[in-house]
Amino acid sequence: MSKTPIGEILIELGKITRKQLMDALEYQKGKNLRLGKALLELKLILPDDIFMALAKQYNYPFVDLNELNIAQDVVELVSSDAAYQYQVVPLNYDVDNNRLNLAIAPPFELNLMGKLEQVFQKKVKFALASPLQLEACLKTHYPKAE
Repeated sequence: MSKTPIGEILIELGKITRKQLMDALEYQKGKNLRLGKALLELKLILPDDIFMALAKQYNYPFVDLNELNIAQDVVELVSSDAAYQYQVVPLNYDVDNNRLNLAIAPPFELNLMGKLEQVFQKKVKFALASPLQLEACLKTHYPKAE
């Protein structure tokens, strides 16, 4: 994980200016909010901007789940129960390296990767997705009986 603060990452990504960051930090203090929430309330960024910055901070790729077509054989590698319990969506499987690539969304447990490697008996690699996209993708690939 990078120690670079989210605000600095958002500046690096060209999503906000230093002045906007300072304004948001001032607003944040008065409202007792996290910086991302303050930036959103001030309408300086979009929700996906925060997720892109978090992905960069955690050194994970950011994935737009709306742009992907996930193969059914990959979906079947993760049970519906596991997908919902751990809030993950399988993206693809690298057979040669026995690595399952999974989309996750914040917030997530810091020890999640090790836990999932034990559960799936495979190496795991994460990509970060927006929580709304992850939820929609779960419902699409793992519909629950009503």
